[in-house]
Amino acid sequence: MLEISAYPWETAALEAELPICHDMADCLLKKAGELHAANDEVGERVYRFIGQLAFMHLDVGNDDAPFRAAVVMGTKRSATLDDYDDEELALVHDCGHDEDFCASRAFRRHSLGEA
Repeated sequence: MLEISAYPWETAALEAELPICHDMADCLLKKAGELHAANDEVGERVYRFIGQLAFMHLDVGNDDAPFRAAVVMGTKRSATLDDYDDEELALVHDCGHDEDFCASRAFRRHSLGEA
């Protein structure tokens, strides 16, 4: 998933009305849908991957599963970390420690009104 750096996903995240994960996830997932319609499979995967991560809810105090599905309806749910393979989880870990990549950068820029 090294393709992530080839896509300006932060631009889509900054289109969120509010600098909150849910709104940013909506923008990222909308972009994934646009790229799907344009037959850009790699781009779709990139935006869907980051959008699903942003859509997870923090479960404070749960050390075993710190992120939970944002939506649960019967037997269906949105993504959790359990849905990702080892390579994808390693990417998430690496991104979280890379200041140039970290999604918190988008949050800071959004809250400061920077483009």
